[in-house]
Amino acid sequence: MATIPGNPHAADAEGSVKILRAWMDREGDTNTAALAVAIEAQAQATLALAYEQRTANLIAAATATYADGTAMFPELIHAKHGETIKRLAEETTR
Repeated sequence: MATIPGNPHAADAEGSVKILRAWMDREGDTNTAALAVAIEAQAQATLALAYEQRTANLIAAATATYADGTAMFPELIHAKHGETIKRLAEETTR
């Protein structure tokens, strides 16, 4: 799964699916085990996509400008997060 660096849900999804598949191997191919794997994978995938969308929205808002070039949301570009947003914007436009 290709994700924006730092997406905790992508790693959680992969780890959870591995654990549940190992459990499924031990328990056998039961309906309960198969359902547990599917539900966990779906939940983590949804969270991973939401994280990706949130990050994309932050980048879009932080880099949005008016016609004269002034920032629409200057409060999003501050010392704590400004460099992170700039780096993520560069990584996602490559």
